[in-house]
Amino acid sequence: MPEPSTGRITNSPEPRTVAEVLTALDHDIKTGAAADLVPIATHFTPLDSVLGGGIRPGDVMLVGGTPGVGKTITTLQWARNMAIAGFTSLYACYEHEESALLGRLLALELGELPHSEDDSEAEKMRAGIQEVAAGASGRGLRDVLDSQELIAIAYERVESYADRLWLLKASGAYTGVPELENLVKKHIALGDSVVLFVDYLQKVSVRPEPEDEAEKVTRITEALKDLALTHKVPIVCVVAADR
Repeated sequence: MPEPSTGRITNSPEPRTVAEVLTALDHDIKTGAAADLVPIATHFTPLDSVLGGGIRPGDVMLVGGTPGVGKTITTLQWARNMAIAGFTSLYACYEHEESALLGRLLALELGELPHSEDDSEAEKMRAGIQEVAAGASGRGLRDVLDSQELIAIAYERVESYADRLWLLKASGAYTGVPELENLVKKHIALGDSVVLFVDYLQKVSVRPEPEDEAEKVTRITEALKDLALTHKVPIVCVVAADR
């Protein structure tokens, strides 16, 4: 009985001699098509040093850890840094609404601004951002901006890269690798240099759903690696690890 597929259909690969690979690489370098060999920096200096400059197109990086250690804010900051550098960051999140991610971005920008060392004042500003992101306070974004100068500056910093950082509220029921691939292909067709973030791996839809989680994770990882290699994009995946 054949194994269920992840929904992706690829052609059987044809082998090439080393001479053919060298010729193709020489052509790509001369025509500028070898840009995919250049790593994309996360701008986390120690990490980029270990990675030899950053994440390379075709790579899949898994970021694991127990709940609450900061996997989302870490990878969201990488996505933000890459967007600032001119790349198109696609952040597909299965856990949080777009507004919650926006709140984290504003808090991130706020944390990088010089401000008073008064912890209560900083906490008040963070609380204001969270209220807007949650939509629970009845206060509009403009109300909060008018009340806190630093929050307004943080918002302006987000606006500077807002067109290059895309947030997707993904669903474990229907957002699988084929849907993520279509998103990547759409932006590549527009001429964008794309980096894909998936938060998190275990929630990616697989149809039909495997009974064993280990099999599901393996199949998703293999499909994402195939996506990365096929379209020459780097992929960063958050992986939940509770044991």
